Amino acid sequence: MFNYDGVRSAQYTAPVQILANVEFQESVGCRVPQSLGVDVVANGRTRKIAKAGTPIVIDFSNINNVVSAAVGPTKGFFTLQITTAFANDEVITIDGVAYTKKATESVDNKQFSGSTAAAQITSLLKMVKTDDYDVAAVSGATDKLGFTQKVVDTSDTSGPTVSKTSSTGAIGSVTKVTDPSASSTGNAVLLHNVDVTEGGKNGTALIWGFVNYNRLEQDVKDKVICGPDVIGKVSILAV
Repeated sequence: MFNYDGVRSAQYTAPVQILANVEFQESVGCRVPQSLGVDVVANGRTRKIAKAGTPIVIDFSNINNVVSAAVGPTKGFFTLQITTAFANDEVITIDGVAYTKKATESVDNKQFSGSTAAAQITSLLKMVKTDDYDVAAVSGATDKLGFTQKVVDTSDTSGPTVSKTSSTGAIGSVTKVTDPSASSTGNAVLLHNVDVTEGGKNGTALIWGFVNYNRLEQDVKDKVICGPDVIGKVSILAV
């Protein structure tokens, strides 16, 4: 049926069973291209592995067609701009944590400094941390903080909560730059690891069932959403 030679499950680590319940699942054979593989080093050798749990798009009208990578999910990205510099002792609160403007910076005491908005952003970047967002500089905008979701949350449309207690310092609204979105085209996931070092190989596509999110490797977790969202008819659950 397929013109790749055999189903191969790569044993670069101990075998992983990604199913939450092995009794409730349906799968079909599929053709896995080398482009789905990532470099993995084991026993001093580098192999290219398409990992179990990777969301894929399979053409059900002709499963002999090579599968492709699913689009998404996309992590939400938000920015916060300081439009007017804060004066000493004024406070900006980000996701429940207060940061106070002082003449001298103190990361441990959450005290930021700087005479301009850009200098204050540079100072804040050293200390602002949140549970839900990775905080980083915004390319081309020295007066902004960038917040990227650590885990895709499609219900989050407003970003981190921000307030201020000041009469001088001014902040712009938290601006949504990138909408968080679920995997929009995936209709299956790889059931096993497939070694595609030497080129495309046959694999197994899980088209219905329940995947245990906690059994996925971190780079695969970044490609899926844990929760009620599904990839085709595959549910991703933390069990």
